[in-house]
Amino acid sequence: MRTVATSARAKYMQYLESERSKEKTETKQLKRKALEETVNSAQYVEALRNQFIPAIQSEPDFESMWFMQDGATPHHTNEVFDLLEEHFDERIVALGYPKLKNMGIDWPPYSPDLNPCDSFL
Repeated sequence: MRTVATSARAKYMQYLESERSKEKTETKQLKRKALEETVNSAQYVEALRNQFIPAIQSEPDFESMWFMQDGATPHHTNEVFDLLEEHFDERIVALGYPKLKNMGIDWPPYSPDLNPCDSFL
């Protein structure tokens, strides 16, 4: 009886290891795909609209949150700024935003990312 239990346990451990290996492989493939693809403005708007904004709208301080983004090409289009303005009003820090919309705060040119985590962690 003990041999059967040991054998079953060994098979189960092999199964778990193979599943972990599959997950690692899938994760690596997803990361590689993400690095190989170029994000365009439409994809960025879709990600903001369908993932990011719904995820943070339930936060209690959403109405006072500021949205910050750098000057990557897909980030400064009319579609992106219109979507952000719809949800964040004038609480936007982005390259080219004040010039285009006459409101918000411009991302300083040639500056490193203005990440609050760098200052407060």
